[in-house]
Amino acid sequence: MLKNKAFPQGNRHHIKAATAILYAAAMLWIPAASAHGIGGSPLSGKTIWQTLHKSLYLTTGPENPKRIIYVFFDPNCEYCHAFWDVSHKTQNELSLDIRWVPVAFLKGSSMAKAAAIMESNNSPDAFRYNEEHFHESTEEGGIRGVPTAPTGLMDAIKANWETLKIILRNDGTPTIVYPYNGTIHVQRGLPSSQSKIYQILTGR
Repeated sequence: MLKNKAFPQGNRHHIKAATAILYAAAMLWIPAASAHGIGGSPLSGKTIWQTLHKSLYLTTGPENPKRIIYVFFDPNCEYCHAFWDVSHKTQNELSLDIRWVPVAFLKGSSMAKAAAIMESNNSPDAFRYNEEHFHESTEEGGIRGVPTAPTGLMDAIKANWETLKIILRNDGTPTIVYPYNGTIHVQRGLPSSQSKIYQILTGR
């Protein structure tokens, strides 16, 4: 079953508050890296996981999943599209909940497309449309961008970008955060092997 846990989830004030909290946390942790950080991040895996839980995202997968992963995506990212193409076919079978965290940086249309997805009455369906109609020749998502979007929504998408850059120390997509072997791992970029994709999707 497809669900929208992102926008609206509660109300728009929640998004604005979460944006401020995430940005403040990112700023707080810039100066010194922790010995418990993962993959170059200044934060521990547990703190990163808690931070992502408060971020703006949409979720796809079964109602009561056994496994959760987070994927930062740009609507115009061909590598995000490639990961979606592999992962969405096996989600229900694996009892996997993928929480797609929108960012917007690749193209001028990225923010408008991300906002269109997240502002939709059914964000998972809008996201799926974007991917099913992805234009590989031009590297453009299939959804039509909105001309304007609520400030709170755009701020939340920008806050996701700050989380990606400052907390996860990456500036590309997809960036995948997933549990494996009792710890939190960060995959920067599309996994280069089927075995790595299997590890991310299954935790095995």
